Amino acid sequence: MTSALTRFRRNVRAYVAGLRARPEARRQLHAIRDGPGSPFGRTCRPGFMRGIDFYSAPALEHAFARALGAYRLRFGRYPDIAHPERLNEKIIWRKFFGEFKVPEAGNKLLTAHFLPEEARSLVKVPEIVWHAPYPALPDNHAIPPGDYYLKANHGCGMYRRIRYPLTPDLKRELQALCHRWLRDPYGLYDGEWWYNVFKKEILLERDVCGSDGSTSWNLFVIHGRLESIALIRKPSRFTPGASLKTRMDPNFRVPEDVMAHPGPKLDAPEISTDAQARLRTAAELVGAQFDFVRVDFLLDADENVYLNEVTFTPGNGLIRRAEVLEVGLGRKWVL
Repeated sequence: MTSALTRFRRNVRAYVAGLRARPEARRQLHAIRDGPGSPFGRTCRPGFMRGIDFYSAPALEHAFARALGAYRLRFGRYPDIAHPERLNEKIIWRKFFGEFKVPEAGNKLLTAHFLPEEARSLVKVPEIVWHAPYPALPDNHAIPPGDYYLKANHGCGMYRRIRYPLTPDLKRELQALCHRWLRDPYGLYDGEWWYNVFKKEILLERDVCGSDGSTSWNLFVIHGRLESIALIRKPSRFTPGASLKTRMDPNFRVPEDVMAHPGPKLDAPEISTDAQARLRTAAELVGAQFDFVRVDFLLDADENVYLNEVTFTPGNGLIRRAEVLEVGLGRKWVL
């Protein structure tokens, strides 16, 4: 009940913030529409789509205002999307005016499509043993015993580590959870439209980390070059605020400002220089296809590298970063 009440209050705050942001959204959309080289005057490449192609004019203004309102709730001011300079501002710009490959973008069932041929000797892809557009999970006899991640193929935060065979009670609980994942639209009202252009499915992915939770190596690549690394230790089921994080530079070192910062953070695991080289090379090969992307990997106990996700709008443009990083990465990303 508390969780449902918290979600309700959060949704009300977002709705009110979006309403208050409507005048600012209209002003910025007008400036973008009338500015030099306006994206409104261009068409997409075949196989790509933008937010301005997906939304009707009223829905675009609504979603844009929600995005601006959420940013103001987070940072105390509106972002300047008409003249973006900071990383989060450019991420929000991309949500509405950048090109997304559809239906691949955001679809966990199609993540491997972003892996170039020359990277396939460096990186594996976790095995998906089952997927379906309905919440009824496979029977125990259909799935080999072992650990898996139950996920929705769209959005974020919709996952849970499970072990087959399932008890009847757990199976009922998980199917109810999957029903909610499939039922509710994800990101539609705040600009994450690309999760709504492909069929929603539930999937079972074999656990490659072999532990209760996983450490994701998230490599930020700008114009084909690795610029920053975020390590995130995720619990076995999504809980807001439960992840431990740290930051590394492109040479896989933890910067002094991160080491000196108080508060809980993830102790960066030591990996071999060979694993570092494979992570860097694979990330830059994937990232060379885009002006900006975050390429997320997992490592198993033998340092085999697995492509986990390709993320085009990290944190939905709402991640708090060190000022030097937020400004520095924003300057390097030329729209």
